[in-house]
Amino acid sequence: MVTRHELTFTILLVLIILSVVPSIHQTNATDASPDLGAKLFPDFVQVSVNLHVFQNLTQLEPTFTFPQYNATLSGDNSTTMASDLQTAIRNQAPQATVTDLTLQLVSTSASNSAQSQWFNVSFQFHMGGVQTVQNGIQRVDLGWKSFNVPQNVSVGHVEINNIGQSYLYQPAIAIAALERSGSGSVVSYSNIVNYFRVTPPNLASRTVRINLLNFTQLLSPVDTWQ
Repeated sequence: MVTRHELTFTILLVLIILSVVPSIHQTNATDASPDLGAKLFPDFVQVSVNLHVFQNLTQLEPTFTFPQYNATLSGDNSTTMASDLQTAIRNQAPQATVTDLTLQLVSTSASNSAQSQWFNVSFQFHMGGVQTVQNGIQRVDLGWKSFNVPQNVSVGHVEINNIGQSYLYQPAIAIAALERSGSGSVVSYSNIVNYFRVTPPNLASRTVRINLLNFTQLLSPVDTWQ
């Protein structure tokens, strides 16, 4: 009988939060309950990633929405992403291999009433080369967990990785201009990008660097997590 061990990480990847006072106009583009999971098998690690990006920036910039699109990558269609993913992971675990990658994109239409939208990316793959057995004890190198994929990753015509450059940069410029002008019914703004408070002049330059497949926040060793 093969015993399967499961280890699941829960991560928080704040993409961009634009908090507006008064709170009835709170506007943000962020993710809800994303997770990175790893199930350990004798010959490989099965990795699953679920990213749920919610945006209601449309309340402040009516021309902005993520593209509405549903699609799946698998087999031959996923080889480019698998190669980019393997390269990124090998920066942390040089012997790692990535196989059997599947990805699903579900991007909803923007709600007319709430002016909000979900952009959900989920993918799974098998990873080898990170397990060793010493004295009958299986050891797994988890250093790979802080990988970062810098390349564009597209599903059909939709960019799913560098969403800052592809989708959020122009809205950030418009929202920063709105903040500086002081127009409208909004009293004040608080902009937070990846946990850092950002002033209007720096909002676009910080937003353009946002990429979904960036897990560098997980750099610290697992045994230091609390």
